[in-house]
Amino acid sequence: MTLPTVEQLNRVFSLEADIYADTARDSGATGPALLVVFGAAFLEGVGDLGGGIAGFLRGVLELLVIWGVWVVVIQATAILVGERSNFAGLFRALGFAAAPFGLGLLENLPFLGGLFWLAKWVLVFSAFVIATRRVEESEALRALVTCGLALIAALLVAGPITNLFPG
Repeated sequence: MTLPTVEQLNRVFSLEADIYADTARDSGATGPALLVVFGAAFLEGVGDLGGGIAGFLRGVLELLVIWGVWVVVIQATAILVGERSNFAGLFRALGFAAAPFGLGLLENLPFLGGLFWLAKWVLVFSAFVIATRRVEESEALRALVTCGLALIAALLVAGPITNLFPG
């Protein structure tokens, strides 16, 4: 399995739309996309180490659940509204779009943590909207609404699951 390149990650953080189309078409990008998701989850967990091992596990699990549910709901929505469906491509593109979740490493810093938290969510949400729009070839408003509703669903599912880990 190849690692995601620095260039690919720079393109994600720059919100370059073509990175998502490129990864959606590249069947060899599945492994790197998964590494991005698990790497971001690991960084999120490290950022929550103030809560001990339970905090770490909660951070990792929370991100994985949110990402997984978010992807599935976006795909299901695309199917329900009759858009062209490409789950493998969407999976890869949204795997790369998860890279900004890695900013969770810094969100518990004193004074600046809130800014990192906000930057993380703005970048991730923007990346998901851009990726969904490119891969599903949908209109901007539809991608925005789809990603927003799917995120709400993901957060509702993640809450009870991650509350199993205090911290």
